Amino acid sequence: MASPQSDAAFGAVLANPLPWWPGFFRYVADRAPSAEVLRVLHSLQINGPNTFDEPQLRVYLERLFHDGNWLEAYFVWLDSLPLASAGFSSELYNGGFEEPTRNLGFEWTDQPLRGVLVGFDPTYGTTGSRALHVVFQGLPARWRHFNRYLMLAPAGGCASQDLRLSLVGNAQLDFVATGQIWFDDIVVVRQ
Repeated sequence: MASPQSDAAFGAVLANPLPWWPGFFRYVADRAPSAEVLRVLHSLQINGPNTFDEPQLRVYLERLFHDGNWLEAYFVWLDSLPLASAGFSSELYNGGFEEPTRNLGFEWTDQPLRGVLVGFDPTYGTTGSRALHVVFQGLPARWRHFNRYLMLAPAGGCASQDLRLSLVGNAQLDFVATGQIWFDDIVVVRQ
């Protein structure tokens, strides 16, 4: 458990660059009984020489998700966005697919699946310069591998939401799709 004494001890150690820091952070994330120790390590390194990089952010967010700390995870993720991206105007970040995804946090997440290609590609008729492009290659694929978490106002005890694009069907042949589809300007609006 974190304490002022342990915080001071870690602070002194973390004042210098440490090549073992990323592995240690992952080790703590996997084995700590709660995310509290990660919170302390994260706060000690925000401005430290052992940069809190994308792999560590991923580890931290995954642990917060695992522990059900959705709101905290949302704010940690939000703080990781470039300043120019942080002022999005919808309940949905990057609904126009203009920003590359890091496949983490509350961004679009693509889990590759054989027979389905997913990209943020240029095409005509988009509001910006890119749109989501999904290509089905005619192979059996129960595709539901492109999603993102949302933090909408709580609805009946629902701490977070999962917006997922899926290929739906009832029979095996329904999941053998050929063709392509484009998405652009996806928004979520509060009513």
